[in-house]
Amino acid sequence: MGNNMAELQTLSDYLSSLKTTVYLTSHTKSASLKNDNVILIVREDDTEQRLEIEKIRRLVIIGRAESVSSMVLYRLMTKKIPVDFLDVFCRPIGNLLPEEADLNSLCLAQEKLSISSKSLECAKQLIRTKLHNCKEILRRRLSMHSISPDWNLFDHMLKYAGNMRSLRGAEGLAARKYFEQWNETVKYFTWTGRSRHPALDEVNSVLSFGYTLLRNRISSALRAHGLNPRLGFYHMTRGSHCALASDLMEQFRPLVDTAVLSAIRRKTLTPDDFCKDAQDRIRFSSHSGFSKVLSLFEEMFNDQKTVYRCNESSQNKVTKSVNDLLDDCAENFALMLQDRVEYSTWRIGSGTVFSH
Repeated sequence: MGNNMAELQTLSDYLSSLKTTVYLTSHTKSASLKNDNVILIVREDDTEQRLEIEKIRRLVIIGRAESVSSMVLYRLMTKKIPVDFLDVFCRPIGNLLPEEADLNSLCLAQEKLSISSKSLECAKQLIRTKLHNCKEILRRRLSMHSISPDWNLFDHMLKYAGNMRSLRGAEGLAARKYFEQWNETVKYFTWTGRSRHPALDEVNSVLSFGYTLLRNRISSALRAHGLNPRLGFYHMTRGSHCALASDLMEQFRPLVDTAVLSAIRRKTLTPDDFCKDAQDRIRFSSHSGFSKVLSLFEEMFNDQKTVYRCNESSQNKVTKSVNDLLDDCAENFALMLQDRVEYSTWRIGSGTVFSH
C-alpha cells in the first residue's frame, strides 16, 4: 500500500460521490420499475418513494421478496448494481451480482493489512472513536459530573498501546467502566453489567440481539464491496466469525446502546416483554415482544443520524441513515486498501474529546 497522499481523493469529494443503499423490509408493499431510470417503492402505509437508479449503490432485501418486481432486479443487473438478500436477522441468504463482479480482488490487500504495522494504527483509531462515542452517549444520558474521570486515562492507554493485546486490554477496561455507569439509566431492569453468552438479563439480551443485527448488516455491506468479512485486523479470525465486521462495527455499537437506552427511558421495553425458559435463559415473553425489539432496531437502521466522518487530516459533518453509514464504512475500507482514500471513522458529536 502506497503513501502518496496527493493521489487520494479529498474527503469532501469522496462524500459527494457516494450513492444511497436501499433497504426493503416487510413494510414494503411493492417495488416496481416506474421507467428505465426510476424505481417506485410503495410502503405499507401507502407512502411512495421514487429513486433514481443511477443514485443507488446497492439494494438489500430483508425477509420475503414477493413485493419486488423482477424487472427491478433485471434493471439493477444491467446497471451493475448488486442485490443482497437477508433474513429477518440480517443473515445473508444470497445475492445477485453483475456478470463481471470480482469479489476476490481485495483479499490480498486485506491479508497484507492484517500482518502490517498499519493494522495497529487502524485499530487504535477505530477503538478511540468507539470510546469517544461511548462517552458522548453518557454525556447525553447522564450529568457530566456523573461521568467517570478515567476516560482521558483510557484514551491515553489506547493511543500509546504498543500491540494489539495492550489495545484490547485498555478497551476492556474502558468498556467495563462504561457499562458500570448504566446503573441509573436501566433501573427498571435487573442490571449487573455487560454479559454476552449467555445474556444474564433482559437488557443484555436486547443489546446482544442489536449487535448481531449490526454485525450482519456490516457483513452484507462488506461482501457487496468485494471484501471478506471474516478477515479482520483487530478481532481474531476464527471459524465462521466475521472478524472484519466485528472490527468495523465497534464505532457503531453506541448507536445500538442509545436505541436500547431510549426504549427503556420511554418504557417501550419493559420487563414484562421477557421471560425465562426451562434452562433459565432470557426469552421474549411473546411474539409481540420479539416484533417490538425487531421494530426498535429497524427504526434505528433507518433513522437519519448526524455524525462526523473523521480521518487524520479532516472531519466532515454528514447526515445519513445508519444503513448508509454502514455502507459508507465498508466502501471507505475497500478504497483505503486500494490507497484511494484515507482511513476514516465515524464520531457522534464534533470536535476532539481526547487529546492527540
